[in-house]
Amino acid sequence: MAATGSYIGFVDSDDYLSVDYYEELVNVIVHGDVDIATCGYYFDNSGKITIAKNKEKVPTEPMKTTSFFAYMYERDTYKGVGSYLWTRLIKRELIKKSDGTLETFFKKEYGGIDDIVFVAEVSLKSNNIQYIDKPLYYYFQREGSIVHDDYMQLN
Repeated sequence: MAATGSYIGFVDSDDYLSVDYYEELVNVIVHGDVDIATCGYYFDNSGKITIAKNKEKVPTEPMKTTSFFAYMYERDTYKGVGSYLWTRLIKRELIKKSDGTLETFFKKEYGGIDDIVFVAEVSLKSNNIQYIDKPLYYYFQREGSIVHDDYMQLN
């Protein structure tokens, strides 16, 4: 991993970000004294934009990781939070040690859920996580794609 900055974020190749995505998440980390900042997101279904809505309010102050897990993994209630890698900005030291070796990495044996496992492992190493109740990420889904069809079957 060639990341050299203070924070690491992930963006899927077909997704896109609001212009203030990184600014907002960096501000949360710096001013909230948190290790991970996360935000809401939009679905972009071939140009039709809808917000991923939470059914209940999610606290927007820094939270201990163990408390935040309830929001990450209650997907039916907190659809806008989720355990997605792409809505998070993470302090680099949770992923990469000061000597440059990886602290946390993706594991092939988890197949298609390796990103969810990665988020859980990184989160467990963090002290605090903070959620911004504002969609800043655009999750693009093409009609007829395998991921889109599988996702729609789950909902």
